[in-house]
Amino acid sequence: MEVCSAVVQRVHKFGNSLAVVIPASANKRHRLSRGSMVEVTETPDGWQVRPVEIVPRLAADLRELADQIADERTNVFDALAE
Repeated sequence: MEVCSAVVQRVHKFGNSLAVVIPASANKRHRLSRGSMVEVTETPDGWQVRPVEIVPRLAADLRELADQIADERTNVFDALAE
């Protein structure tokens, strides 16, 4: 695993959990902000934290229903597009 930068941080108590502050420079570099999602993985060497992007997905049955409505109403969508 390549290390780009490393900082020593103090572990803080946050409710019943523990937290580590991510430096502002890393937040900016990885486009993190309050509410961003990260994946925390325990490895043999310690912890790895990396940003992840969660893309909402429609449930399969809802997606099928949307496709069915789109197929049935093609003429309406074509008229709206004009």
